[in-house]
Amino acid sequence: MAATTADVILDLIEARRRDQVASSVLELCRSDGIDAAVAVLAAVQLEVGARWQAQRWTVADEHAASAIIDHALSSACLGLSSRTQGRPVVVACVEDEWHVLPARMLSEQLRSRRWDALFLGASSPAGELGRFTADVAPVAVVLSCSMPMHLPGARRSVEACHDAGVPVVVGGGAFGGPARAAAIGADRWCADVSELHDTLIEWALERPALASPTVEPPKPVTTSQRRLVLDLAARAVFERVPPLAEAPLHEQDRVRDDLEALLCSAEASAHGGDPGIFRDQVAWQSSVSHARGEPDGLVDVLVQALRGALPAGSPLAGQLPVET
Repeated sequence: MAATTADVILDLIEARRRDQVASSVLELCRSDGIDAAVAVLAAVQLEVGARWQAQRWTVADEHAASAIIDHALSSACLGLSSRTQGRPVVVACVEDEWHVLPARMLSEQLRSRRWDALFLGASSPAGELGRFTADVAPVAVVLSCSMPMHLPGARRSVEACHDAGVPVVVGGGAFGGPARAAAIGADRWCADVSELHDTLIEWALERPALASPTVEPPKPVTTSQRRLVLDLAARAVFERVPPLAEAPLHEQDRVRDDLEALLCSAEASAHGGDPGIFRDQVAWQSSVSHARGEPDGLVDVLVQALRGALPAGSPLAGQLPVET
């Protein structure tokens, strides 16, 4: 049988060979362990996202692939030992984060190391996460955040766990290192499961003093303020790009979604004390816009429309460049 590589799995996914993907990943898990299986599936998931970003795959293609990956992970874990020991560890996606597979993979890797990983799934509301954490008294809460725009939700999640007296480890693509983790008050950032495992052992022996954020949060934008800003920005975009004003409703809705993603990223830049968050979002949205065949410079128009729609003196305006 061919080696189980990311390319092999992607070919099988394209052919909709769900059961063959599952059996291949199960064989890899049995021969090389769950970490090897997760490494391959994570590489596959990254390529799935890249294909959607380049508009080679539709949203439906991406969702179908993710479902196959999730099924393969479940199949691979059936043969793992279910014996755990000691106090539990809570694993969850931060508030507003719906990319669930990284946290799901991590929870299985922790269980393979005998940790009693309680996986809560996608976008756990901060208040409910805090109440759950207080009830189970875990060694730690492990929070996954893939998209930097969700750092405000990550901050709320950290605060809720700290209110329950429990330390928090964060990880995922939103952080990229310890600085953003420290900015929102997380107790530690871990690059991989081995580092996380060592941290949990350390904290099981002696709970750390809870950290404080190194960056003060910006004043929150209310729901009514957010709606007004997005409405004003969308109106400005439609005035500057007349064809969009006559476009089908789903295309106009996409403009509003893109504006909201930029606004969320400006908020995340303020929370993380890192203007690179907003710059990276602009670059990412520009690549998607180009792949969609949208007018050149449309994302720049969105940025300037959003800047013009923000109230005078808004701290978020400082996150948006005058010209991109």
